[in-house]
Amino acid sequence: MISFSSDWLFPSYQSKEIVTALRQVHADAIYTEIQTDFGHDAFLLEAEQLGRLISNFLAHGANSA
Repeated sequence: MISFSSDWLFPSYQSKEIVTALRQVHADAIYTEIQTDFGHDAFLLEAEQLGRLISNFLAHGANSA
């Protein structure tokens, strides 16, 4: 799960709650937060950092966190 620190539509605390719920049912879940001032549009504007995180996850799985 990746969240953006300034996202008001999908705030980080909700992403953390999802990860906690997944872990409670023994699902392999990781969380990271990208620090940004771009709000909900950060997924469009932080593409380089987001791409690195996703590529690393796909290459190494949950063990990369």
